[in-house]
Amino acid sequence: MQGNVEVISHIGVSGWAVREASSEPAVVEVLANGQLVASGRANAFRADLARHGLRSGFAYFEVPLNLPLGPEPIEVSVRTSGSEAPLPGAPVTLPPLTTRSRAEYQAETRRWLDQRFAAGGVGADGIYVAHQPIYGFRGGHCEPNLFDRYVITWNLMQALADLRFDSLLDVGGAEGYKAALARHLFGCNVMSCDLSGEACRRAEEIYALPTLALDIHKLPFSDESHDVVVASETIEHVIDYAQAVEEMMRVARKAVVITVPHESFRQVAETQRRGELHGHIHYFDLNTFNAFTKCGVEAESRPMIADNRVYRLLTLLMEGNAELAKPISRRAARWLERAPWLWRAVFNRSVSARLLEQDRRLVGKTPGSGYKGVLAILLKDPDARRSQPVRTVRMRDVLDFQVPYHRPDPVVLAAATKAAMPDKAETTG
Repeated sequence: MQGNVEVISHIGVSGWAVREASSEPAVVEVLANGQLVASGRANAFRADLARHGLRSGFAYFEVPLNLPLGPEPIEVSVRTSGSEAPLPGAPVTLPPLTTRSRAEYQAETRRWLDQRFAAGGVGADGIYVAHQPIYGFRGGHCEPNLFDRYVITWNLMQALADLRFDSLLDVGGAEGYKAALARHLFGCNVMSCDLSGEACRRAEEIYALPTLALDIHKLPFSDESHDVVVASETIEHVIDYAQAVEEMMRVARKAVVITVPHESFRQVAETQRRGELHGHIHYFDLNTFNAFTKCGVEAESRPMIADNRVYRLLTLLMEGNAELAKPISRRAARWLERAPWLWRAVFNRSVSARLLEQDRRLVGKTPGSGYKGVLAILLKDPDARRSQPVRTVRMRDVLDFQVPYHRPDPVVLAAATKAAMPDKAETTG
């Protein structure tokens, strides 16, 4: 038997394996602490992987896992079916993501988030620097990668337009941007929740939303208390995403709508290895949420965010961020630095909206184009799905949604930042 294991992590293993006698792909088995936990068949050929030099894509395998992230280490081994010998590169002992309890890890994450949404989220001019593009198209004062953020929000709002609902709970809502947009578009009652109390305060100040700071693993709501529960770019950060999804399904009366990133095993494994606080510590693909059909729901997953080099460059030119454009085209980045006014004129609001809407046509459908995100709908009530959308949601609806620049009270922020700092006795042990 020939083969090699290239990545071993809590979220999956990947590599290549082939049967010696027939030179055909093999069935691989994954063991955790000596127990068989998953298996998968190697592919015959992956042309997309061939472009990246991964053994010409032949006999490549990826086996998703969902191993506990702690607090104990786990020995993971990979073998071919019918063999007791591990493949080269295995076994590997995976250290826990953290040796702390979940409560301790959550507390540290909450402090980090509180600092980010308090003084850590205010620029030198006193304007709040938002997680989402709350100030509208080219309003600035927000985190970069606007292409991804706009496309995610647009797909989420289109999914909501296909559902019948009067109330919406946004779990992991940060400063309340998506909950407020849903209220604006659909006239529904909304609540924005987050692990961070400071994020909730910003949602109250900016959008006058009802909020609640909470733990997604244990939502303080009764069964079926909200028509729709949304978690957008949230569960990739939490310790136990399966428990989080089950909690959201418990609280939802009609549907749960989730968006998550789609990254490679290698990317997620590296994030886990670094122990990056609030990093993307889980792997998701278009099949991940099928596992929840055992709970009696219908599961539908859609790809989003086209991973296409040319399209990506155009959207970065739209965003006007030369640093982000450099890895794709240094020449384009130089032109962007020399004449930013020209690119802003070319990629105006209308052109940018039409460009962003092409994502739906390109994602996963053009040569060399994959996807970087997943939108999943877990439908509890089949009657909640509309035969026609309640309204057409266009990208302009997203780009035009904005609030005035927000300047939080510096005294309040200073007190919140101080409260978010770790206790001295805690940091010294």
